[in-house]
Amino acid sequence: MNKQRQHLLLALTAFVAMTTVALVLRFRSDESHRFSIVRSLSKGGAGLVRGVRAGRHWLSHVRSKLISPDEEGNITSENMINAGKGSINGTDAHNNVNQNPSASAASNATWTRNSSAQVNVSKPNTITQDQSKAAVGEAEVKPDPVSVPAPTTNRPLTCQNCFWPNYTVLLDNPRICDESSGSKPVLMIVMITSTVEAIDRRQAIRETWASITKNNTGEVRHVFLLGVTPDKEATERLRKEGALYGDILIADFRDVYTNLTLKTMVGLRWITANCGQARFFMKTDQDMYIFMDHLLALLNREETTLKTNLGGSCFQTGRPWRDPKTKYYASVRSYPQSTYPGFCSGTGYVGHMDLARKIVAASPGIPFFHLEDVYVSLVLRHLGLRLRRYEGFATGPGVCKTSRAKTAYTIHEVSPEYMRKFWTEKCGQ
Repeated sequence: MNKQRQHLLLALTAFVAMTTVALVLRFRSDESHRFSIVRSLSKGGAGLVRGVRAGRHWLSHVRSKLISPDEEGNITSENMINAGKGSINGTDAHNNVNQNPSASAASNATWTRNSSAQVNVSKPNTITQDQSKAAVGEAEVKPDPVSVPAPTTNRPLTCQNCFWPNYTVLLDNPRICDESSGSKPVLMIVMITSTVEAIDRRQAIRETWASITKNNTGEVRHVFLLGVTPDKEATERLRKEGALYGDILIADFRDVYTNLTLKTMVGLRWITANCGQARFFMKTDQDMYIFMDHLLALLNREETTLKTNLGGSCFQTGRPWRDPKTKYYASVRSYPQSTYPGFCSGTGYVGHMDLARKIVAASPGIPFFHLEDVYVSLVLRHLGLRLRRYEGFATGPGVCKTSRAKTAYTIHEVSPEYMRKFWTEKCGQ
């Protein structure tokens, strides 16, 4: 009897493993989950158990998607839900999406990257200690915004100048987009949402895909967006890092996930004021790997489209999460509608600077909502503007093992170790 049970258990385990692999191959677009499952299954017995567990989690993830084609062919998406890593970065918080399989794919890039370029830490584009505004550690943190104007009302779709709280930039470097002293004209400014403690992530970005900025003197520039923390030691480290590299912006709101909309909107207002000459902007997160050569080719090719469309991994629609225990919870009062409008994944989206200016100008009339990618889409809907899906945004780490890396634009959930590994191994070239 015991042997029969053992044989039955082995057969059941093998069946689950094969089913998992088959489903992985079927849903190849979900790179980040496929990568973790296959990696676990490749490690033998113990890995098999982990692979089955990962497969079970992934199947639950897939069931929430309910993907169907987009009949209009305009605003489309793939779901890249982050299972909650404890990061405050802009991960997608929404399900029930419509995917357009005919969406345009990226082409091979013409711009080539110098993989040997490194950040020159001895001569960075620095700002001095007194310029770094010592008030960072002494500033009074402003209260968090609210989505509803009164305790007895729901969040309206529009308002009369109800949202643009007077948050103050405590640390920045207005020279990030300076074009004097031999610097190149600015083609694109990249906003990177980051967390206070993520020093190694920021350094990995500087050493890899952001090295194209050449310490913010090249045609691409970058800035890290942060809030404040009550940790005085962390604040001092961050202030020194900002003084050294001159690529950090801090405003006086709490550095928490629910303030990601503030972080993004402060960033957009800052770049329109300080980098207005740039043709394009990008918003991305600290756990993203960007194929800059591919992206620049896309921007040059799609410039006209991106004046009226936000581009990236864009969703047709989604439903609010009503479970208070979830990271992406939205109460009925904060969002009374049953569906979200189309939106682009906060992991990485691009647009023309004209589009950024329109978003900033219209935002005071759109009440605050804590999910940043949804909030930006609400502004765009109010403006009558659209979203544009491009294949190759928000791929998973496994893409570097496939030919699709040659047409990818971003990779999601990348550690500093793998960021450096992908760069050294010239992933996508």
